[in-house]
Amino acid sequence: DIILQYTIKPNLYGTFVATFLKIPVINNISGLGTVFLKDKFVYKFARVLYKIILRFPKKIFFQNQHDYDMFVEKKIVKSNLCDVIPGSGINSDKFSPQKKKDSSSLSVTFLMIARLIKDKGIIEYIDAVKILKRKYPNTKFQLIGSLYPGNPSAISKEMLDGWIDSNYIEYLDFSDDMEQIISKVDCVTLPSYREGLSRVLLESASMAKPIVTTDVVGCRDVVEHGVNGFLCEVKNANSLAMEMEKIILMTPQERTEMGNRGRERVIGKFDEKIVIEKYLNSISKILNKKVKKEFKVGYFN
Repeated sequence: DIILQYTIKPNLYGTFVATFLKIPVINNISGLGTVFLKDKFVYKFARVLYKIILRFPKKIFFQNQHDYDMFVEKKIVKSNLCDVIPGSGINSDKFSPQKKKDSSSLSVTFLMIARLIKDKGIIEYIDAVKILKRKYPNTKFQLIGSLYPGNPSAISKEMLDGWIDSNYIEYLDFSDDMEQIISKVDCVTLPSYREGLSRVLLESASMAKPIVTTDVVGCRDVVEHGVNGFLCEVKNANSLAMEMEKIILMTPQERTEMGNRGRERVIGKFDEKIVIEKYLNSISKILNKKVKKEFKVGYFN
């Protein structure tokens, strides 16, 4: 009856095919990706494709206000077809606070979860770690992420091995139970150059973890500076280290209170119930029939 699409290729190719087959489409612009950060020619080409294809969806959702404003301003889409949703939504029941087992420890543990590419700010994270290690040798810095050798900004295995051998970071494997890993740290950091709307930050904030991230699209949407975390300058390791140091200097109680404010923010603005409700309302209007509005929390991942 209707197709829901995410990411650039389904949004473009899928919409073309669905339109040919006369199937209504709802598109989700989850982020503009690396091509919109760097390659001007690719940016222009993608913009032309978007402008042609995005005339056909019945509804277009954006995951942050900046992308919505840009697409409307450049007349790629019509504003009456668009709306902003809080990412893909977070199951705040699943990602809930858990007591930190070693809460009595005086050391502070940071965690970065990201694909190992430069655009995620991995170099700035390591440089900030080097700065902080000199002042706070007991502080722990963890990293979870997969290598992407085909990506033009990929981190090499040799570089990663060097960081591990130098004891800058503890490199952890991905787990099916990421909640357990996040629960054991004091702060989650993501110095990314740009995001659609970072799910890692939303999940971490939902678990009442303070956040340190960059003052860029898709990251600052999650964090209010000084309230549930801190924002640093993009591509600036010194700025990142300065904001991370604020977390180190906090008391455990202050970190807990900051994390709790983050969870309140997620429940109020980013809970998956909000996203599901917007989708169901749009589907009802498009199909001109009432859609059953009962759902199980966690059904949409």
